[in-house]
Amino acid sequence: MLAGAPRSPGNRAGSLRLVGRGAPNTTVADAAARLVFDPANSFVVGAFVDGQLIGTAAFYRERGLKERHKGRIWGVYVTLGMRGKGIGRRNLKVLLERAAAIEGIEQILLSVNPAQPAATKLYESLGFRSFGHERRALRVGDRYVDEEHMVLYVDSSAM
Repeated sequence: MLAGAPRSPGNRAGSLRLVGRGAPNTTVADAAARLVFDPANSFVVGAFVDGQLIGTAAFYRERGLKERHKGRIWGVYVTLGMRGKGIGRRNLKVLLERAAAIEGIEQILLSVNPAQPAATKLYESLGFRSFGHERRALRVGDRYVDEEHMVLYVDSSAM
């Protein structure tokens, strides 16, 4: 659990630091700065029909100094009635082209529920390969969901 705690008893609220297991030694202002939208390194691709959003795919670049060569895909979704029509593939192709053009990106990662074979097949057809399976990765209410972790190397010599 993370919580805000003053650096010293006399400090004002603006100089709070995050404390707790896994918390970096940083101020709340530093943490907020990392959450600011960065359009050069994070974006969302959308598909629309008659002005209605029918599909999304999102990308963000890792911000840590030692992980900036990685980007992650999240939020891939196509509305139920529009699935199977190539919308997810088109969104991902646009996303991958833009992400690969970001200087320094070498790997693009994603996670997929293994119970979604159509999604896994789509990712594999785009060049993603599995590198690990995480049991009980997500908890939805009192139900757990596994995730398969996949990677696409932007520069094939990096494999």
